[in-house]
Amino acid sequence: MTLARWTPREIKLLGIRPDAVVARRIGRTVEAVSLKRQALDIGAPLQPPWSDEEIKLLGTQPDRAVGKLIGRSLVAVQGKRLVLGILSWKAKTARERGPVDPEKVKLLYGPYAPPRTRRGRFLPCELRGTVKVGGYSDGPIPWPIKWRTRSLILFGDLVRAVRQESAMGVAYHWAVCTDLVSKWRRALGVEPITAGTRALKSHVQSEALTPALRAHLSRIKTGKPHKLTPGGKARLLAALHRPKSAHWFRSMARHFAARRGKPVRPSDRVWTPKEERLLGVRPDREVARLLKRSVGAVSARRYARKIPCAKPTGRRGNPQGRQRQ
Repeated sequence: MTLARWTPREIKLLGIRPDAVVARRIGRTVEAVSLKRQALDIGAPLQPPWSDEEIKLLGTQPDRAVGKLIGRSLVAVQGKRLVLGILSWKAKTARERGPVDPEKVKLLYGPYAPPRTRRGRFLPCELRGTVKVGGYSDGPIPWPIKWRTRSLILFGDLVRAVRQESAMGVAYHWAVCTDLVSKWRRALGVEPITAGTRALKSHVQSEALTPALRAHLSRIKTGKPHKLTPGGKARLLAALHRPKSAHWFRSMARHFAARRGKPVRPSDRVWTPKEERLLGVRPDREVARLLKRSVGAVSARRYARKIPCAKPTGRRGNPQGRQRQ
């Protein structure tokens, strides 16, 4: 199917009326009209002022559906909703995960504003390079997405939020999962523990200390002598509450790595140095049979130790394992 050429009569209509009206009149899509107008460097027509009836529709339906009802573009509807501080329709609907504690998803270093762009333009992405904009997401903070996908473009204030905020806060406000936030952190070279993560951990720990738990901890420590003087105790508490530097995390990395390998359940078996020396020497299936472990456990341990996989040789159907006659 070949696309019809633009006639001089159709080009004269560009910029006079809204793109949706022009597209409906000449029988083309809104995207085609918008891209042709931008290619000819023709400015968009001035939008009529918003009426009270149109403003009441914001947030009651998806922005794309509201735009079709009132004859405005998706970017115009999202921009007006953000200016008025109205939540999106997706943010208002009930989520399957249930209510979220506002303190756990609070952004500490905002505000974060979505960039002003439009469909068809190009933006730099820290994860994929220069990509084409396909629209905006439907999260509490609408964000440009990649053309013909639902993937968010990693740039601007989103990069600043990933570097500073907690993964739970970024995932909630940008309507993504925490695994994707961890992937963004690895791409940007961000440490797993950010300033927002430390604040979230502090809030969760203080929330977990219920009055009953505080009374129990006080009861088991009552009567036990301690060798600290009042001044030494005050200095110890001040050191515990002091924000830790990057040098402290680097110096404690070996201690954290040693604790990370300990089993959580008593029934779990700890990997011994003798068992780890077999990893990569033979295929994972043979090592699992020798150690009486699962193949998944052997593969996961080898991957965690960054040991390359041993390629099996001499298998049935492999001409390299056979001796030539």
